Amino acid sequence: MKWDTTTSVLKSGFYFSAGVGLGGIEFDSYGYNISFSLTHKSHVFSSSVGHTFGIGGGSGKGDYSETSYVALLFGEALRKKHGFLSISSGISLSHLYFYCGSYCPETVDDGISIPVEAKVFVLAYKGLGIGLNVVTNFRPKYTPTIVTLALVFGIWNK
Repeated sequence: MKWDTTTSVLKSGFYFSAGVGLGGIEFDSYGYNISFSLTHKSHVFSSSVGHTFGIGGGSGKGDYSETSYVALLFGEALRKKHGFLSISSGISLSHLYFYCGSYCPETVDDGISIPVEAKVFVLAYKGLGIGLNVVTNFRPKYTPTIVTLALVFGIWNK
């Protein structure tokens, strides 16, 4: 079998993704995620920003929740001509705010957390694609998650 060097994956590449979806503490919020990733062979280094906000929650009693994070992550990726699959972990500065009316105390929690991020992208040849981005941010009390459908831009093919 002959290796086609005109359409193979570059040794190094970059991916920029931005998406909207669902997330939050109880997965009842809307959110977004923006990520920039540099790759070299199977290694991936990413910076990521995410935010969720939700009104109402499951109780319908005026709940409001908001989570956000800024993260640096390192991981491994499987890179193909029209696909990208990665798993990364790192460190993040995160913020959590939860208000559930008069029946529980207001919660504000800022600190360092450990994000785990998975990306699955279907890529077009000339630098455009779509994908799914899932981030779970492990914190001492709460573990917010964001799942987004994203547009992907970048350079990955020769």
